[in-house]
Amino acid sequence: AVVSTQSTWGVLGLLLVTHTQAQPMAPQVKLEYFDLYGRGEAIRILLAAGRIDFEGYRLTAEEWKTLKQDTPFGGVPVLHWDGEQIPQANTIIRFVARKCGLDGKDDIEFARADAILEHCNEIFPKLGPLRFAKTQDDRVKGAFAFLGDFLPDWLLKAEKRLNMSGGVWFSGSGLSFADIIMQVHLSF
Repeated sequence: AVVSTQSTWGVLGLLLVTHTQAQPMAPQVKLEYFDLYGRGEAIRILLAAGRIDFEGYRLTAEEWKTLKQDTPFGGVPVLHWDGEQIPQANTIIRFVARKCGLDGKDDIEFARADAILEHCNEIFPKLGPLRFAKTQDDRVKGAFAFLGDFLPDWLLKAEKRLNMSGGVWFSGSGLSFADIIMQVHLSF
């Protein structure tokens, strides 16, 4: 910036104005989740993409036993934002996306992104039985059903939504929380 020394206030005026205007304080942010990828990873990526400094508190199994009762709904992730506890992964995702401008440029783009978030939620109930199958045979049968039946149809539906939005970004005009959610789910 060029400062004119001919103005009445000059450099002193510029300093006075810049130092007396209220500067927004960065929020105090802490994300509590396990030391796992899971439902916390998309939130971590959103916070990083939004350049929001945060403490990523990764719970151990022992800590979880004592902290569970203090969470709003008995689960994690929980986001602490300037002293407010925000529970539920999808609520946190939408909140952080809005805070960092990754929620679409308008209500339609937000709705497109939100639909992809909900679509991605359909994967976790399918993965749980695979991960915790009692036998290897059950795991193999479940994997064939997931990979042969569920996943191709699920991906096709997502691809159709992507193409309806222009074929590059799920919300339409640019990167949104939908693109991050999809990336996290596809790499899980």
